[in-house]
Amino acid sequence: MTTSSSRYCTGLLLLCGNCNSKRLSAVLKAASKHVAQTLYVQHVGDERSSGNDRESRRLSVTGLKDVGVLRACSRRMWSFYTTAYETCPSVDVRLLMTNVKDARAACWLPDKRLDVVLTTIGFPPADVLPYVRSKFVVESFNDVAVMDIEGQIKSDGHQVDDCEEEEEDTVQRNTWTRHDNVCLGGTFDRLHVGHKILLSEAILLCRKRLVIEIGRASCRERV
Repeated sequence: MTTSSSRYCTGLLLLCGNCNSKRLSAVLKAASKHVAQTLYVQHVGDERSSGNDRESRRLSVTGLKDVGVLRACSRRMWSFYTTAYETCPSVDVRLLMTNVKDARAACWLPDKRLDVVLTTIGFPPADVLPYVRSKFVVESFNDVAVMDIEGQIKSDGHQVDDCEEEEEDTVQRNTWTRHDNVCLGGTFDRLHVGHKILLSEAILLCRKRLVIEIGRASCRERV
């Protein structure tokens, strides 16, 4: 489905490899030219990398139990949402966390609708729809468009080598700890970038059980 401005309503961006904030900003800027409402972003890790692709395996966020790697995912998640908010605030950008603990898990998109799949360097066009069919629960793939936006990113003056990883924050490295049970709450009335960070961080911090309490607006008024 497209909007009056010829942009798609719902899109999926397959993000391959490592991105610093500069590269990510360029990718999201290009993606927002094609998606008007909701943009899901899936980081593609070692579930499709070759055995010799050491860098892809290192950057993957699948099957994670190592605290150091989870901590790195947390840092990238914060950077991702901060960059998304600054780059395309009018688009509802959502980083999918389905493959954080299980690379084989299927992702059920909230509205089960998908209009376009956007790809960047490192994802052959012929592999796109087979990958999406194996990983996502969508009503129909018949009308899903596939677009490679890497050329558009380069035309805007950004290069593939703008991908050096940024340094880890020392405070986060010393304080980030996982827990068996995590509880959080809020009204979540109009889901904004702060809510997305809060929920994503809770997933990374939680080992066994995550409890989310949805409050009413009247609770907020009393506070």
